[in-house]
Amino acid sequence: MFHFLRAMKAPVNPMPQPIETAPRDGTRILGWDVLNREWSIVVYSSSPDPAWNGWFHEGDPMGGAKVSHWLPMPEPIKA
Repeated sequence: MFHFLRAMKAPVNPMPQPIETAPRDGTRILGWDVLNREWSIVVYSSSPDPAWNGWFHEGDPMGGAKVSHWLPMPEPIKA
């Protein structure tokens, strides 16, 4: 019974969503980078210069990311 109750409280793993539905307000997300074929921390950058609008790998403002899907960042581990 205890395991059943613990499973009832466990967070549900979210399903990856299309990148078009991702927040574009500077929120860090996990994005599926189709070029590198891996999940990366990405953030959307909007600028008056359209050349600088888009998804970028966190910490690398020069390298754009081609992202197809996204997941929210996981909650930090509470020790």
